Amino acid sequence: MVAAENDAITGMKVGGVADVVRDVPKALCKQGHAVDVLVPAYDLPGLLDSAKHLTSLQVPFAGHLETVELYEWLPLTPQPGVRQFLLQHPLFTVAGAGKIYCDDPADRPFSTDATKFALFSAGVAQCLVAAHIASPDVLHLHDWHTALVAVLIAFNPDYQSLQSLHAVFTIHNLALQGTRPLRHDESAFETWFPHIAYDGELICDPAARHCINPMRAGLNLVDRVHVVSPRYAEEILLASDHELGFFGGEGWSMICSARSSRGVW
Repeated sequence: MVAAENDAITGMKVGGVADVVRDVPKALCKQGHAVDVLVPAYDLPGLLDSAKHLTSLQVPFAGHLETVELYEWLPLTPQPGVRQFLLQHPLFTVAGAGKIYCDDPADRPFSTDATKFALFSAGVAQCLVAAHIASPDVLHLHDWHTALVAVLIAFNPDYQSLQSLHAVFTIHNLALQGTRPLRHDESAFETWFPHIAYDGELICDPAARHCINPMRAGLNLVDRVHVVSPRYAEEILLASDHELGFFGGEGWSMICSARSSRGVW
């Protein structure tokens, strides 16, 4: 499981995704599975003091190599079958030590977070392809923050060997999609990954063809899509009506309906 939040770790919760990433691994282990969870460390106070440094990764990003550190967090009360991994890099703490998300201005939405999670996604892909974490049967990505893992596996030749993995994408909040320009910006897909040939029909925002939409990429590039609750699964099949305070498909109700009708929901 790859996510931006994980409430198994104190201080790593903002919303409901943290609860899911905390509880679902434990539930899966009770069914006989083993689960590895990978999140950014965010330089949370004292966190790395209780973690084992595993390796330093050289991750291609924005035209050069970034050194990303991989740790295994060792909780005082281990959960049998669940292992907790952390990636650390100065970019992950750009909002301040321990802060998960940045408050970007309205004219540059997601700009800092998108770059941060793009590097995190590249670090995850590098961990997997270099076998620093055991190759999973299922790669489970949570929300837009991790969708670029699927993009890198699909289009970066360096990670082609990971295409045999079964991939799942869970939608927690369809209203937040992480949309950024494809090019001509320091926080843009072609800035992060300048040498990747991609299919814009799969990753671009239908309402802004010059932008990548990570949420759409997640929907298009995995084998199965999960929704965080049965009720929310029904809501996002309906068109949003913001005047009435209803946040449904956020322009994606037709895409969500299509996936549902194909049995890949």
